[in-house]
Amino acid sequence: MTLTDYRKQAGLTLQQVAERMGVSHVAVVKMEKAGNPKLSTLRRYADAVGVAPEELVKNLTNSII
Repeated sequence: MTLTDYRKQAGLTLQQVAERMGVSHVAVVKMEKAGNPKLSTLRRYADAVGVAPEELVKNLTNSII
């Protein structure tokens, strides 16, 4: 799964995730497209979409390998 998949599964818009993270929606777009945010950013994203950070990192790592 990608970051976008997690956001959509949570039923959230880019703007809603951005507000929950305290960043601009442009920052969220860049995160989702680049696919390589810092670990601290991934934790904030996971919290924003309601997923355990460990699950998010594990699934993203598996999709890269």
